Amino acid sequence: MYCEYISEKPSYAFILGYISGIITIMMGTIILIVTILSGPYSVKITGPIGEIRSESISLWYLLDGSLILMSALRINSGVPSKVREGGILITIFSVFSMFWFTILLGVISGMLALIWKPLRTQSLPSSFEEKQTI
Repeated sequence: MYCEYISEKPSYAFILGYISGIITIMMGTIILIVTILSGPYSVKITGPIGEIRSESISLWYLLDGSLILMSALRINSGVPSKVREGGILITIFSVFSMFWFTILLGVISGMLALIWKPLRTQSLPSSFEEKQTI
């Protein structure tokens, strides 16, 4: 008796992770455009670790969003080990994005990927198939 995996993929986890990555990249792009349009005046954001320039923040969002998107593509592969790795990576990188909406979407996506199990079908014994044809 053997088991065959159906090529079903965790689509909700993929969609939420993909949206989280797109939003993070859009935020980085908007911050970068505002920084470029502000001319010689660079926006500095004061945080708990000191002042951070807006160029650094925009590049961080672009990098983080790209990593979230790549992790979402790993989830979309449908291979159980890659789905688990993608779920862990999306959870980590979405928390690093430091924006509440992408954190929410990313954590939900990561948890959906971690609890996903592929459907298995089992072949019927040959004696059962013979009885059905009679």
